[in-house]
Amino acid sequence: MVALLLGILLAGVPHVDQSSAKAGLVPVVTHMKVMGPNNWGKSEETIRLIQEANERGTFAAADQYPYLASQTGLTAIVPPWVQNGGREAMLERFADPELRPQIEEEIHEIIRSRVQDANDVYFPTERKTLQDIADERSVSPGEATMQILEDDGNLRTIYFFGHQEDFERILKNPTTAIASDGGATESDSTHPRRYGTQPRVLGKLVREDGLLSLEEAVMKMTGLPANIIGMVIVDL
Repeated sequence: MVALLLGILLAGVPHVDQSSAKAGLVPVVTHMKVMGPNNWGKSEETIRLIQEANERGTFAAADQYPYLASQTGLTAIVPPWVQNGGREAMLERFADPELRPQIEEEIHEIIRSRVQDANDVYFPTERKTLQDIADERSVSPGEATMQILEDDGNLRTIYFFGHQEDFERILKNPTTAIASDGGATESDSTHPRRYGTQPRVLGKLVREDGLLSLEEAVMKMTGLPANIIGMVIVDL
């Protein structure tokens, strides 16, 4: 049985492996990444925690997607308390003249926690960044965020969050599998990871960048995931 620890930056594996060992679970950090400039370099610690857990005899692993960007909605940079109660409640808080400056500043804080700045927040349907739109409207990125949500809704948004050294360190760890987290769809709006993960690994990471051998890449996309969920036993 696999325990999926979603969206964890610092895995805390010493605590995880003690609890999981008692429960008979395999701790897996899924979508393992280091998000935001203030955290760049911390993959050394996250990888070390996983390695130490394995050295203690608890099999711990991770999975990673082969992109330094994530795709979700614009509300990802809006504080959760602002969104509580749904869209109408959120818009009511935006309209409150006492709350709006506070929300604006908290949006700026969340942006800084995820990416370098608003230039790294991109709207593929508009082909513009959040900073582009803020400049066009002569407002701050936080104010632009609220205006977009008021006028256009929760636009599909790409966040360029990562650092190449962290990405490579996580990728090359022997217990890191490669995952797409997407299934088949007929939607016109398709997440790049849905069909692009494996081709990107083989074409870019193996052939162009030489970060993995072909054999390593195939193992990370087949045998290792099977090993993690207990389908097969692979000597790593």
